[in-house]
Amino acid sequence: MADKEGNAVVCGALRVVMQAAMAERQKTLPPEYQILNQLMRARSSNLIQGKIEWDIEDPKQVLDSAECRQFLQGRQRELMEAIDLLSQDLMQQGGDGSAFQRLSSVRRAAFEVYDQGTGR
Repeated sequence: MADKEGNAVVCGALRVVMQAAMAERQKTLPPEYQILNQLMRARSSNLIQGKIEWDIEDPKQVLDSAECRQFLQGRQRELMEAIDLLSQDLMQQGGDGSAFQRLSSVRRAAFEVYDQGTGR
């Protein structure tokens, strides 16, 4: 509503509050959902060209990092299940194609890194 009314100050303040609330919520999620959210976070969206820039360019680099492996600690299968659930949700909702394509690339990277969801 503040955006439609052209109230940039209120809109900016609401955006900051929302980001803080989402960051706190993120901390309470299981590790696999925290990683998945990180990999699916868009940096910006160019709606004119229909192109989304992703916050993390290459999901494989994140998934293959020692930090991520330690963070997931044997929860790779749960990550694959979370990816599959999100895929189903996107298909059922008729979600935007770029999000589905991104999720497909995250899934491929996870399969490559975690030997088809079984872990190394």
